[in-house]
Amino acid sequence: MASTLSSAQERDVARQLQGTNSEEQIQINREPFLANSFECPGSNPVLSLTILKSYNEARSSLQKLNHLRSNQQSKLIENNTPAIHTA
Repeated sequence: MASTLSSAQERDVARQLQGTNSEEQIQINREPFLANSFECPGSNPVLSLTILKSYNEARSSLQKLNHLRSNQQSKLIENNTPAIHTA
């Protein structure tokens, strides 16, 4: 097993994901995560893979991008530079 979680956190995640084989929102130390868990077919013993992505980390990244976008739009307006829109 490879993990960056403590043993207690691993047990908590396993409890929250028990019986699921899809995406779930779970909590680790009151922080929301998106968990995607699935079993690898044909493995003996059964091998499962769980990937966790922090909602807080994703939200922070989106806020930074929105801030950069907002700053860029403000500079374009100040300079009367036409914005280029892509589809």
